[in-house]
Amino acid sequence: MANKAERMKGISGNIERILIRSTNWIGDVVMSLPAIENIRLLFPESEITVLAKPWVIPLYEFHPSIDKLMIYRNHKSPVAYPVNIINHAKEIRKRGFHMAILLQNAFEAALLAFLGGVKIRVGYNTDGRGLLLTHPVKRRRHISELHHMDYYLELLRGMGWNTKDIYPRLHTGKDNRKRASEFLRNNHINGFILGIAPGAAYGPTKRWPEEHFALISSMAVESWGAKVLIFGSEADTVIGKRIERMIRGPCINLCGKTSLGDAMALIERCQMMVSNDSGLMHVAYALGVPVVAIFGSTDPDLTGPRTDLSRIVRSGLNCSPCFKPTCNRGYVCLKDITPQEVWAQMEELKARSG
Repeated sequence: MANKAERMKGISGNIERILIRSTNWIGDVVMSLPAIENIRLLFPESEITVLAKPWVIPLYEFHPSIDKLMIYRNHKSPVAYPVNIINHAKEIRKRGFHMAILLQNAFEAALLAFLGGVKIRVGYNTDGRGLLLTHPVKRRRHISELHHMDYYLELLRGMGWNTKDIYPRLHTGKDNRKRASEFLRNNHINGFILGIAPGAAYGPTKRWPEEHFALISSMAVESWGAKVLIFGSEADTVIGKRIERMIRGPCINLCGKTSLGDAMALIERCQMMVSNDSGLMHVAYALGVPVVAIFGSTDPDLTGPRTDLSRIVRSGLNCSPCFKPTCNRGYVCLKDITPQEVWAQMEELKARSG
Protein backbone atom coordinates (compact mmCIF):
# COMPACT_ATOMS: atom_id res chain seq x y z
CA MET A 1 0.00 0.00 0.00
CA ALA A 2 1.22 3.47 -0.84
CA ASN A 3 1.45 5.83 2.10
CA LYS A 4 -0.05 9.31 2.13
CA ALA A 5 3.17 11.02 1.05
CA GLU A 6 3.51 8.67 -1.90
CA ARG A 7 -0.05 9.34 -3.06
CA MET A 8 0.63 13.08 -2.93
CA LYS A 9 3.22 12.66 -5.65
CA GLY A 10 1.41 9.98 -7.62
CA ILE A 11 3.66 7.15 -6.45
CA SER A 12 1.76 3.93 -6.04
CA GLY A 13 2.50 0.23 -5.87
CA ASN A 14 5.27 -1.59 -4.05
CA ILE A 15 8.64 0.09 -4.03
CA GLU A 16 10.75 -3.01 -3.48
CA ARG A 17 14.08 -1.76 -4.81
CA ILE A 18 15.41 1.81 -4.56
CA LEU A 19 18.51 3.16 -6.28
CA ILE A 20 20.24 6.19 -4.73
CA ARG A 21 22.80 8.00 -6.89
CA SER A 22 25.47 9.16 -4.50
CA THR A 23 27.28 12.46 -4.46
CA ASN A 24 30.92 12.24 -5.56
CA TRP A 25 32.97 13.83 -2.79
CA ILE A 26 33.66 12.75 0.78
CA GLY A 27 32.19 15.81 2.50
CA ASP A 28 29.06 15.79 0.34
CA VAL A 29 28.55 12.09 1.04
CA VAL A 30 28.69 12.67 4.79
CA MET A 31 26.27 15.59 4.58
CA SER A 32 23.84 13.50 2.50
CA LEU A 33 23.73 10.63 5.02
CA PRO A 34 20.75 12.11 6.94
CA ALA A 35 18.76 12.02 3.70
CA ILE A 36 19.68 8.37 3.15
CA GLU A 37 18.69 7.47 6.70
CA ASN A 38 15.36 9.22 6.14
CA ILE A 39 14.81 7.25 2.93
CA ARG A 40 15.29 4.11 5.00
CA LEU A 41 12.69 5.33 7.51
CA LEU A 42 10.26 6.21 4.71
CA PHE A 43 10.70 2.85 2.98
CA PRO A 44 11.64 0.39 5.73
CA GLU A 45 10.85 -2.72 3.68
CA SER A 46 12.63 -1.63 0.50
CA GLU A 47 16.05 -2.80 -0.60
CA ILE A 48 18.28 0.28 -0.89
CA THR A 49 21.26 0.29 -3.27
CA VAL A 50 23.71 3.18 -3.53
CA LEU A 51 25.50 3.86 -6.82
CA ALA A 52 28.76 5.63 -5.98
CA LYS A 53 32.24 6.43 -7.23
CA PRO A 54 34.93 4.01 -5.98
CA TRP A 55 36.68 6.52 -3.72
CA VAL A 56 33.60 7.12 -1.53
CA ILE A 57 32.47 3.48 -1.25
CA PRO A 58 34.10 3.02 2.22
CA LEU A 59 31.78 5.71 3.62
CA TYR A 60 28.77 3.58 2.74
CA GLU A 61 30.18 0.10 3.17
CA PHE A 62 29.00 -0.56 6.73
CA HIS A 63 26.07 1.83 6.97
CA PRO A 64 22.97 0.06 8.34
CA SER A 65 20.57 2.05 6.11
CA ILE A 66 22.15 0.63 2.94
CA ASP A 67 21.67 -2.90 1.66
CA LYS A 68 23.83 -2.98 -1.47
CA LEU A 69 26.45 -0.94 -3.30
CA MET A 70 27.10 -0.42 -7.00
CA ILE A 71 30.42 1.06 -8.10
CA TYR A 72 30.23 3.72 -10.80
CA ARG A 73 33.55 3.44 -12.58
CA ASN A 74 34.94 6.30 -14.64
CA HIS A 75 35.38 5.93 -18.38
CA LYS A 76 39.00 5.88 -19.48
CA SER A 77 38.60 8.30 -22.37
CA PRO A 78 35.95 10.62 -23.90
CA VAL A 79 35.46 8.07 -26.67
CA ALA A 80 34.57 5.42 -24.10
CA TYR A 81 32.02 7.65 -22.34
CA PRO A 82 28.89 6.48 -24.25
CA VAL A 83 29.85 2.84 -23.81
CA ASN A 84 30.38 3.41 -20.09
CA ILE A 85 26.94 5.00 -19.73
CA ILE A 86 25.28 2.18 -21.65
CA ASN A 87 27.01 -0.52 -19.59
CA HIS A 88 25.98 1.09 -16.29
CA ALA A 89 22.43 1.59 -17.57
CA LYS A 90 22.27 -2.11 -18.52
CA GLU A 91 23.32 -3.08 -15.01
CA ILE A 92 20.67 -0.78 -13.52
CA ARG A 93 18.01 -2.26 -15.80
CA LYS A 94 19.06 -5.80 -14.89
CA ARG A 95 18.57 -5.09 -11.19
CA GLY A 96 15.00 -3.91 -11.73
CA PHE A 97 14.83 -0.81 -9.55
CA HIS A 98 11.37 0.63 -8.93
CA MET A 99 12.56 4.10 -7.89
CA ALA A 100 15.73 6.18 -8.23
CA ILE A 101 16.47 9.09 -5.90
CA LEU A 102 19.23 11.25 -7.35
CA LEU A 103 21.23 13.04 -4.69
CA GLN A 104 23.75 13.97 -7.36
CA ASN A 105 22.57 16.92 -9.45
CA ALA A 106 24.26 16.01 -12.75
CA PHE A 107 22.41 15.39 -16.00
CA GLU A 108 24.25 12.09 -16.22
CA ALA A 109 22.57 10.77 -13.06
CA ALA A 110 19.10 11.28 -14.55
CA LEU A 111 20.21 9.84 -17.90
CA LEU A 112 21.43 6.64 -16.22
CA ALA A 113 18.14 6.18 -14.36
CA PHE A 114 16.15 6.88 -17.55
CA LEU A 115 18.16 4.48 -19.71
CA GLY A 116 18.12 1.96 -16.87
CA GLY A 117 14.34 1.78 -17.08
CA VAL A 118 13.67 3.00 -13.55
CA LYS A 119 9.98 3.83 -13.48
CA ILE A 120 10.09 6.53 -10.78
CA ARG A 121 12.94 9.05 -11.01
CA VAL A 122 13.23 11.70 -8.27
CA GLY A 123 15.67 14.61 -8.28
CA TYR A 124 16.12 18.35 -8.38
CA ASN A 125 15.16 19.82 -11.76
CA THR A 126 18.65 21.19 -12.41
CA ASP A 127 21.25 20.76 -15.16
CA GLY A 128 18.65 20.53 -17.91
CA ARG A 129 17.45 17.13 -16.79
CA GLY A 130 13.83 17.96 -15.88
CA LEU A 131 12.37 15.96 -18.77
CA LEU A 132 14.27 12.85 -17.68
CA LEU A 133 12.69 12.93 -14.22
CA THR A 134 9.22 11.60 -13.51
CA HIS A 135 9.15 13.53 -10.22
CA PRO A 136 11.25 16.69 -10.59
CA VAL A 137 11.59 18.80 -7.45
CA LYS A 138 12.03 22.50 -8.06
CA ARG A 139 15.22 23.82 -6.52
CA ARG A 140 14.05 27.17 -5.26
CA ARG A 141 16.56 29.87 -4.48
CA HIS A 142 16.41 29.47 -0.72
CA ILE A 143 17.27 25.77 -1.01
CA SER A 144 20.71 26.58 -2.45
CA GLU A 145 21.36 28.79 0.58
CA LEU A 146 20.69 26.03 3.12
CA HIS A 147 23.28 23.98 4.91
CA HIS A 148 24.08 21.05 2.64
CA MET A 149 22.54 18.56 5.07
CA ASP A 150 19.24 20.42 4.71
CA TYR A 151 19.77 20.76 0.96
CA TYR A 152 19.55 16.99 0.51
CA LEU A 153 16.67 16.68 2.96
CA GLU A 154 14.72 19.33 1.04
CA LEU A 155 14.67 17.01 -1.96
CA LEU A 156 12.68 14.53 0.11
CA ARG A 157 10.46 17.23 1.58
CA GLY A 158 9.79 18.45 -1.94
CA MET A 159 8.20 15.06 -2.56
CA GLY A 160 5.82 15.65 0.32
CA TRP A 161 7.67 13.19 2.52
CA ASN A 162 8.06 13.88 6.23
CA THR A 163 11.67 13.81 7.41
CA LYS A 164 13.41 13.67 10.75
CA ASP A 165 16.44 15.70 11.80
CA ILE A 166 19.25 13.15 11.90
CA TYR A 167 22.93 13.84 12.42
CA PRO A 168 25.36 12.12 10.03
CA ARG A 169 26.78 8.88 11.33
CA LEU A 170 29.65 6.90 9.82
CA HIS A 171 30.41 3.28 10.60
CA THR A 172 33.80 1.59 10.41
CA GLY A 173 34.51 -2.03 9.52
CA LYS A 174 35.76 -4.70 11.90
CA ASP A 175 38.91 -5.36 9.85
CA ASN A 176 39.65 -1.63 9.63
CA ARG A 177 39.32 -1.27 13.40
CA LYS A 178 41.59 -4.28 13.93
CA ARG A 179 44.29 -2.80 11.69
CA ALA A 180 43.97 0.54 13.47
CA SER A 181 44.48 -1.12 16.86
CA GLU A 182 47.52 -3.01 15.59
CA PHE A 183 49.00 0.16 14.09
CA LEU A 184 48.60 2.12 17.31
CA ARG A 185 50.00 -0.72 19.40
CA ASN A 186 53.00 -1.33 17.13
CA ASN A 187 53.84 2.38 17.14
CA HIS A 188 53.33 2.73 20.91
CA ILE A 189 50.60 5.34 20.42
CA ASN A 190 48.29 5.63 23.40
CA GLY A 191 46.85 8.28 25.67
CA PHE A 192 45.65 11.47 24.00
CA ILE A 193 45.76 11.21 20.21
CA LEU A 194 45.45 14.40 18.20
CA GLY A 195 44.60 14.10 14.53
CA ILE A 196 45.30 16.93 12.12
CA ALA A 197 44.12 17.23 8.52
CA PRO A 198 46.13 20.05 6.91
CA GLY A 199 45.08 19.40 3.30
CA ALA A 200 42.06 20.40 1.24
CA ALA A 201 41.45 19.30 -2.34
CA TYR A 202 39.60 22.48 -3.32
CA GLY A 203 42.68 24.68 -3.22
CA PRO A 204 45.00 26.76 -1.01
CA THR A 205 42.21 29.12 0.09
CA LYS A 206 41.04 26.30 2.38
CA ARG A 207 44.48 25.46 3.80
CA TRP A 208 45.59 27.04 7.07
CA PRO A 209 49.40 27.61 7.08
CA GLU A 210 51.45 24.48 7.66
CA GLU A 211 53.60 26.09 10.37
CA HIS A 212 50.44 26.90 12.33
CA PHE A 213 49.34 23.25 12.25
CA ALA A 214 52.81 22.28 13.44
CA LEU A 215 52.71 24.80 16.29
CA ILE A 216 49.32 23.78 17.71
CA SER A 217 50.41 20.13 17.42
CA SER A 218 53.61 20.87 19.37
CA MET A 219 51.56 22.71 21.99
CA ALA A 220 49.31 19.61 22.37
CA VAL A 221 52.41 17.41 22.76
CA GLU A 222 53.90 19.68 25.41
CA SER A 223 50.69 20.47 27.35
CA TRP A 224 48.70 17.26 26.98
CA GLY A 225 51.33 14.65 26.23
CA ALA A 226 49.57 14.13 22.92
CA LYS A 227 50.62 11.85 20.08
CA VAL A 228 49.93 13.40 16.68
CA LEU A 229 48.64 11.67 13.54
CA ILE A 230 48.71 13.63 10.27
CA PHE A 231 45.93 12.58 7.91
CA GLY A 232 45.57 13.32 4.22
CA SER A 233 45.47 11.95 0.72
CA GLU A 234 48.40 11.20 -1.56
CA ALA A 235 48.14 14.78 -2.81
CA ASP A 236 48.89 15.95 0.76
CA THR A 237 52.11 13.92 1.11
CA VAL A 238 54.48 16.87 0.75
CA ILE A 239 52.42 19.01 3.15
CA GLY A 240 52.42 16.18 5.67
CA LYS A 241 56.19 15.71 5.45
CA ARG A 242 56.86 19.40 6.01
CA ILE A 243 54.58 19.53 9.05
CA GLU A 244 56.05 16.30 10.43
CA ARG A 245 59.54 17.88 10.41
CA MET A 246 58.28 20.95 12.28
CA ILE A 247 56.37 19.21 15.09
CA ARG A 248 58.26 18.97 18.37
CA GLY A 249 57.32 15.55 19.65
CA PRO A 250 55.92 12.18 18.60
CA CYS A 251 53.96 12.26 15.35
CA ILE A 252 53.32 10.03 12.36
CA ASN A 253 52.57 11.29 8.87
CA LEU A 254 49.85 9.11 7.32
CA CYS A 255 49.22 11.24 4.22
CA GLY A 256 48.77 8.92 1.25
CA LYS A 257 49.64 5.84 3.33
CA THR A 258 46.20 4.53 4.31
CA SER A 259 42.99 3.57 2.60
CA LEU A 260 39.96 5.68 3.43
CA GLY A 261 38.51 2.84 5.48
CA ASP A 262 41.67 2.50 7.58
CA ALA A 263 41.96 6.28 7.96
CA MET A 264 38.39 6.35 9.27
CA ALA A 265 39.21 3.69 11.86
CA LEU A 266 42.28 5.66 13.01
CA ILE A 267 40.39 8.95 13.13
CA GLU A 268 37.78 7.20 15.27
CA ARG A 269 40.53 6.55 17.84
CA CYS A 270 41.53 10.22 18.05
CA GLN A 271 40.46 12.33 21.02
CA MET A 272 40.38 15.44 18.81
CA MET A 273 40.78 16.48 15.18
CA VAL A 274 41.96 19.87 13.94
CA SER A 275 41.12 20.26 10.29
CA ASN A 276 40.56 22.60 7.41
CA ASP A 277 37.14 22.53 5.76
CA SER A 278 37.77 19.21 4.04
CA GLY A 279 36.36 15.75 3.59
CA LEU A 280 38.23 14.48 6.64
CA MET A 281 36.65 17.21 8.78
CA HIS A 282 33.26 15.73 7.88
CA VAL A 283 34.52 12.19 8.50
CA ALA A 284 35.74 13.13 11.99
CA TYR A 285 32.53 14.68 13.30
CA ALA A 286 30.42 11.90 11.75
CA LEU A 287 32.53 9.44 13.75
CA GLY A 288 31.81 11.37 16.95
CA VAL A 289 35.29 12.88 17.27
CA PRO A 290 35.54 16.44 18.70
CA VAL A 291 36.58 18.74 15.85
CA VAL A 292 38.12 22.20 15.59
CA ALA A 293 37.36 23.28 12.02
CA ILE A 294 39.23 26.13 10.32
CA PHE A 295 37.40 28.02 7.56
CA GLY A 296 38.89 30.40 5.02
CA SER A 297 37.20 30.83 1.64
CA THR A 298 34.15 28.71 2.44
CA ASP A 299 31.09 29.20 4.62
CA PRO A 300 30.48 27.16 7.79
CA ASP A 301 26.79 28.00 7.51
CA LEU A 302 26.75 25.81 4.40
CA THR A 303 29.24 23.07 5.20
CA GLY A 304 30.29 23.39 8.83
CA PRO A 305 29.86 20.69 11.49
CA ARG A 306 26.68 20.85 13.55
CA THR A 307 27.53 19.33 16.88
CA ASP A 308 28.28 20.46 20.43
CA LEU A 309 31.63 18.69 20.07
CA SER A 310 32.87 21.02 17.35
CA ARG A 311 34.31 24.49 17.20
CA ILE A 312 34.62 26.70 14.13
CA VAL A 313 37.44 29.21 13.72
CA ARG A 314 37.32 31.83 10.98
CA SER A 315 38.72 35.33 10.49
CA GLY A 316 35.49 37.19 9.77
CA LEU A 317 37.07 39.33 7.05
CA ASN A 318 34.67 40.97 4.63
CA CYS A 319 36.14 39.09 1.67
CA SER A 320 35.33 35.71 3.25
CA PRO A 321 33.62 33.56 2.15
CA CYS A 322 34.64 34.08 -1.47
CA PHE A 323 34.43 30.40 -2.54
CA LYS A 324 37.51 30.83 -4.74
CA PRO A 325 40.25 28.16 -4.87
CA THR A 326 43.06 30.74 -5.04
CA CYS A 327 43.54 34.27 -3.69
CA ASN A 328 45.24 37.40 -5.03
CA ARG A 329 45.18 39.10 -1.62
CA GLY A 330 47.70 36.84 0.09
CA TYR A 331 45.26 34.41 1.76
CA VAL A 332 44.69 36.86 4.58
CA CYS A 333 41.50 35.11 5.74
CA LEU A 334 43.63 32.11 6.75
CA LYS A 335 46.81 33.87 7.86
CA ASP A 336 44.68 36.13 10.06
CA ILE A 337 43.74 33.09 12.18
CA THR A 338 46.49 32.69 14.78
CA PRO A 339 47.62 29.42 16.38
CA GLN A 340 46.66 30.93 19.75
CA GLU A 341 43.05 31.34 18.60
CA VAL A 342 42.87 27.72 17.48
CA TRP A 343 44.61 26.53 20.65
CA ALA A 344 42.06 28.37 22.81
CA GLN A 345 39.26 26.49 21.02
CA MET A 346 41.12 23.21 21.41
CA GLU A 347 41.52 23.71 25.17
CA GLU A 348 37.87 24.68 25.58
CA LEU A 349 36.72 21.70 23.53
CA LYS A 350 39.00 19.32 25.44
CA ALA A 351 37.57 20.54 28.72
CA ARG A 352 34.02 20.11 27.43
CA SER A 353 34.49 16.70 25.85
CA GLY A 354 36.59 15.26 28.65
